Amino acid sequence: MKAVEAVEAVEASDEVFWHKNGTAIPVVYRATLVKGATGKPTGVVTTFYDISKQVAAEQEQEILRRQMEHTQRLESLGVLAGGIAHDFNNLLSVIMGNVEIARTHVCMPCAVENPLNRIEKAGQRAADLCQQMLAYAGEGRFSVQKLNLSERVREMGDLLHVSLNQGVQMSYDLVDGLPLIEADKAQVQQVVMNLITNANDAMEDGAGGMITVRTGVQYVTKADMRDAYGEVEAQEIGDFVFVDVRDQGCGMSQEVQEKIFDPFFTTKFTGRGLGMSAILGIVRSHKGLLFLQSHEGEGTWIRICFPALPELSKSVQAPAFDKKPIIDIPKPVAASNMPEGMERKHQHLILVIDDEEGLREMTAFMLQDAGYDVMTAKDGAQGVALFKQHHAEIALVLQDMSMPKMSGRACVQALRAIRADVPVLLMSGYHESEFGDLGAFLGKPFSAKDLRKKVASLLASH
Repeated sequence: MKAVEAVEAVEASDEVFWHKNGTAIPVVYRATLVKGATGKPTGVVTTFYDISKQVAAEQEQEILRRQMEHTQRLESLGVLAGGIAHDFNNLLSVIMGNVEIARTHVCMPCAVENPLNRIEKAGQRAADLCQQMLAYAGEGRFSVQKLNLSERVREMGDLLHVSLNQGVQMSYDLVDGLPLIEADKAQVQQVVMNLITNANDAMEDGAGGMITVRTGVQYVTKADMRDAYGEVEAQEIGDFVFVDVRDQGCGMSQEVQEKIFDPFFTTKFTGRGLGMSAILGIVRSHKGLLFLQSHEGEGTWIRICFPALPELSKSVQAPAFDKKPIIDIPKPVAASNMPEGMERKHQHLILVIDDEEGLREMTAFMLQDAGYDVMTAKDGAQGVALFKQHHAEIALVLQDMSMPKMSGRACVQALRAIRADVPVLLMSGYHESEFGDLGAFLGKPFSAKDLRKKVASLLASH
């Protein structure tokens, strides 16, 4: 009895009541010992409190906390990936550009053609990896246009069929007349290709199974967005055009699903690239959403949603998917040593501003080889100083957008403060939309042909 008298009240919060309609009602109860005048217990008063709203609020807060942690991790990894890709792109531009120059000027093409081809092929693969890293960082170089998602999937039909494991079949349910989306064609195709490749890998060769690809329109609510990956916070509810890829493969455990968007994570052999992290990066860059459901032994379903435009696409007929491959050496022209080393031979003088020495010299050589006169500057400050001195003679400025001392944007503004009508060609491995308001754009890495075409077009328009 003495122990009972010491307990004035007991609380518990793990109880559940059940409504007659079958709904669970979480409750907290408090049991209080009641004593009489003599101090002896006379009874117990128990009070129950409905905490359904509190529990729902706590669950909502936990969901938001997890989403925030995931978003912060993606952003931090994206900053790292973007920085590495930018520097790597500069190096690749030098490698691939000099391969092109060597192929053009070498005296014994038969002896060196194969090594040069191998260098160029490896450089292109590295450049593709850079674009995946930039896509993951949400800073990939895109060429945005209005697209019919069903048409993009149809165009890939033949290519997708021939890469399937033995026994794996594909089924298409593609809706005609979808609303258009605003996206990069190549990036959308990469997303679909990667999803189907993953689905194919999930089914063992010879075991068989079905991969189903669907397109359609979904009205996405805020409740739906809580279950999605992507630019969730920035999205408004409304119509989204989706592409589904569903497989009958091995499925994924919860542990794998928590890591699936980490860069270079794979359940297969290593060396497959950024995989799902690159897909998510592309989706985020397009302000889209990604939904994922998977259970071990039951397969995987992934839906990619893109914001729908008001404009409807024209209905098209679905095509059948068929299964279906001694030279003189010109005297090289040395790059100018700035600021005094300027040799005039051409009616157009171009100022090249880039802090990467190898890229700066290679670009100058390509331009001089095309017959232009070139001045070079190692950073924005030196470039502005040279332009101030020679602004009447300079026909065009070609500049990097990521430089020390003075940012690319600040450099362009300083140049135009000196001469407002100067044409500027911007070089970068980042997304064109970052700088589209400043001038024409040339993505890194670039070829001599791309450079000459951009420069000629810009000069002709001014």
